Amino acid sequence: MMSRVVPLLLFVCSLAISPVDAQESVENTPLHKQVDDLISQDKIGPIADQSDDFTFIRRVYLDLIGRIPNRTEVEVFLADSKPDRRTAVVDQLLSSDEYPRHMAIVFDVMLMERRGGKHVKSEEFRSYLESAFRENQSYLEIVREVLSADGTSEQNRSASAFYLERDVEPHLLTRDVGRIFYGVDLQCAQCHNHPLIDDYHQEDYYGLQAFFVRSNLFQPDKKKPALIAEQATGEASFKSVFTEREGVIGPRAPQADELVEVTLKPAEQYAVAPAKNVRSVPAISRREQLAKIVLEAPAPAFNRNIVNRLWAHLFGRGIVHPVDLHHSDNPPLQPEVLDLLSREFVSANYDIKWLLRELVLTEAYQRSFQLPEMQPSIANAKQQINAAKATANKASEQAAQADSRVQTALEELDKAVAVAKPFSGAEAAALKQVVEAQKVRDAAESKVKTRQQDIENRQIKYAVLLKSQESTIAAVESLKDDKELATALEIIQKRVTEHSVELQKQQEAIKGESQALVDSENVLKEKTTAADVAISSRVPYEDEVRVKRDELFSMREQAKSLRHQANQALSDVQFLEIIIAYGESSQQIAMLKQAIANGEQDLATNVAAITKAKQNLAELEPQKKQAMTAVVSQQKVFDDASREMVAIQKLHSTLAESISKAKETSLTIPEDTKVKEAVELLSQSLTRITADVTKSQVTVKEQKTQLDLLQATLVESTKQVEQAKQSLATLQEQGKQLTQKQVANQESLLKAHSAHDTIWGEVVDGATARAHVASLDSLSPEQFAMSMLIATGQYKRLQSAAIAKVDKEMPVKEDSSQTAKDQEARQTAINAALKTSLQGTIDKFVTLYGAAAGQPQWDFFATPDQSLFAANGNELRTWLIPGGGNLTEHLIAIESIDALAREMYLSVLTRIPTNEEIADVRSYIETRPDAKAQAVQELCWGLMTSAEFRFQH
Repeated sequence: MMSRVVPLLLFVCSLAISPVDAQESVENTPLHKQVDDLISQDKIGPIADQSDDFTFIRRVYLDLIGRIPNRTEVEVFLADSKPDRRTAVVDQLLSSDEYPRHMAIVFDVMLMERRGGKHVKSEEFRSYLESAFRENQSYLEIVREVLSADGTSEQNRSASAFYLERDVEPHLLTRDVGRIFYGVDLQCAQCHNHPLIDDYHQEDYYGLQAFFVRSNLFQPDKKKPALIAEQATGEASFKSVFTEREGVIGPRAPQADELVEVTLKPAEQYAVAPAKNVRSVPAISRREQLAKIVLEAPAPAFNRNIVNRLWAHLFGRGIVHPVDLHHSDNPPLQPEVLDLLSREFVSANYDIKWLLRELVLTEAYQRSFQLPEMQPSIANAKQQINAAKATANKASEQAAQADSRVQTALEELDKAVAVAKPFSGAEAAALKQVVEAQKVRDAAESKVKTRQQDIENRQIKYAVLLKSQESTIAAVESLKDDKELATALEIIQKRVTEHSVELQKQQEAIKGESQALVDSENVLKEKTTAADVAISSRVPYEDEVRVKRDELFSMREQAKSLRHQANQALSDVQFLEIIIAYGESSQQIAMLKQAIANGEQDLATNVAAITKAKQNLAELEPQKKQAMTAVVSQQKVFDDASREMVAIQKLHSTLAESISKAKETSLTIPEDTKVKEAVELLSQSLTRITADVTKSQVTVKEQKTQLDLLQATLVESTKQVEQAKQSLATLQEQGKQLTQKQVANQESLLKAHSAHDTIWGEVVDGATARAHVASLDSLSPEQFAMSMLIATGQYKRLQSAAIAKVDKEMPVKEDSSQTAKDQEARQTAINAALKTSLQGTIDKFVTLYGAAAGQPQWDFFATPDQSLFAANGNELRTWLIPGGGNLTEHLIAIESIDALAREMYLSVLTRIPTNEEIADVRSYIETRPDAKAQAVQELCWGLMTSAEFRFQH
């Protein structure tokens, strides 16, 4: 898994050197170094380290020859200790026979988008491209041949596939020539200016369509090859479905000058005039003019497009991406690099091999697909954002002003068109009259010629009749009595008279027809002169229209350039914002982690406090219970003493009352000694009971005091228990809140990680677009097929079979008479036989893994058929059956499982396995000691159907 990376803002200080020294320095610096210098000056984003040797050799083999290296090639490369071994392997691959074959596939897919076979066989067009790459033909020359081919030449008929396989349909050609050769998809500018892209206008669409509007597919006999015919007339006119604005434009390639054409008279327009079952050939072919323009004056858009596409081939995406949408809202993220490559490619005469070599030698190409982990300076990034926004705002304001000038230029153009329109109409009418007059002249001329031919034929017959008459007269004079001769003479003389009369009639008729011819020629001459006048009258107005149109195009280019600057700055702003978001996300994650760590500590402290509070409560509750028991017990004692005191007090009161009554009786009966004695006894009892009352009162008071003390103790104990409970409840609530906070922080951390990963993906995309890190791209169907054949050893089997076949058909001479030419012919035959053997497999992979004809071919997609093929396909399983020196046979023979694992990973994935992977292989094989062969096949199958094998990195 790719490690997560936090980008680092790179700041590069410029060196103080003179302009002259700088120029000399650049001129002496190889292109790949200049590219790396420009990329290193990009102040935005992280840059990956150099890839390891395994990654590099796999990548460069796939890109330059369309397959992975076999294990021998990897080992040879690794064994080379020279510092320039990477350069050496690049040069080796570029000089190999596999390079032109692979580049033919790449350009076939680019140009034809898997169309082919309807009029020109796909293999024929691919062979044409292969030959061009083998001879290192200039890209400019390849394009010239493709755009000028009409199918008539047997030598380069295959080059006409681009037109023929699109049925020479003008709108399709307009779109595809714009996309493929100029990097602009103008399709949505057909009915109106592009609704989403400010740079694409109807003038652009129909300027390009003007090169094809006169062409058509010519195949009157379906048994014969289709050709391209072309008319001499037909213009690219348009009308916006939104604004009703109308216009006509001459041929104009993107960013090129409008083609100035001379108006030809009808008689001058064709090299081969249109007729039934006749391929018309104009005196001036617009298609050929497009090819000539490309060859002699390639537009900047043309140069930038091919450089961008070659970059995309190696880097997985273009400097401008998508590669067919060059416009100001989709600016190149390395504009200086694109400009440099375009200039140098032109200077190198459009040498594709040279440019590929320079690009492959860049540090940018050789980067790892993993970014280093770094922390951005958010403050610096914000400063850069402010500067970029200022640049964007200034350019946007200037673009708005430029758009205003564009509108003015458009209005001026429309005025000029309105002024020129009557003159164009007058010219068209005059030319139409010339055509009509020419038809009359041609008809009169045809009559005269027919009449002349008839007179000539009659004169011949008349001469024959005269001679016959003379000989018959001589015979009659010799045989005057021969009635039959006399009758014959009468017949002949009658025929002579008839022919004489008819000749006179014909000669009289031809006089009138000749005069009619003269008259028609005079009319034609008159109409031609009038047409010349009309043409001459139109030219200055048309020139004015062209001047105004050029001014409009110039204004649009200025506005486009300013929008480009603004959007370039905004793209930097967006990437800086992503970097800032990533940095802030990293900070948020760090803060959340710290908060979670602090929360854990707080929770631990809380748990300890709760434990202590519970222990305290556990200690206080028995004390409260004990105090409660003591109070209850003392209350009982107090209650008993109180009751006893009340009883004694009642007794005391009763006794006192008795004494009082007794004393009253004693006073009433003083003499009754018994009463006195009773009073005395009662008084004694009262004294004793009074003492008991006092004692009980003291006792009750003491018990009350004791009860109060115990109750106070109980109150305090109860208070302590309640406080302990409240403290425990508070701690538990705090714990609950801490737990909730922890859960919330953990959820926030998960979301932050998810957002962090999303932002990281955006960082990777931005770094990939800036060539700061290698991209992960799926293999093309052809690369996938060839790599499987190489990895399994099936390629070697087929190669051996091809050699054996050629050995049988072309035995090697035992003497020394075999020449270099013989050896070359033999190798050619082997290559052809091998190619035939490989094609069926490659075609199957193309069917399964390639997009439909005419569809974009660079997108990765997966289908059930692909899964079924990988899981159950006979091809792959057959290739993995041990035998014939293939991979599995080689692996099974290796006794050491560690060595086996190394060989397997090196052969299939072009790398050494990790210790964990070796352990997995060992475990898988050791658990099946009696089925090693099957285990090895299954392991190889697993690696070949893995995502790692399917993708280039």
